[in-house]
Amino acid sequence: MDRDILHQRLVSYAHWAAASQGFRFGTGAEADIDNIAQHAIDTMFGASVPKRMTPRHQAMMAQAEAALSALVAAMIEARGRNREYAMSHPNEIGEWTLGEAKAKLCPIFPIC
Repeated sequence: MDRDILHQRLVSYAHWAAASQGFRFGTGAEADIDNIAQHAIDTMFGASVPKRMTPRHQAMMAQAEAALSALVAAMIEARGRNREYAMSHPNEIGEWTLGEAKAKLCPIFPIC
């Protein structure tokens, strides 16, 4: 399996998790999500990504997706607690909400 494919799978999943709740990532958070997905791949697989995904590897990817879902949910929750942010960033979750979510959740394997 290609590292870039796994990375893109996690990034796409995070975007889906946000979009399914009616949100999109702000520009800064977009780059951060990309870095978080890369960190997850590095944490789970190290330097060598397996050529074939075993059930164990598939379970690790599912765990990473669940962690990203929790992160997105926490970002949305943080947005709801800050009316000024929500008003100035309609339908957006960004760097501020990501910081709040990470403060609440981390450490959460394998994303942080």
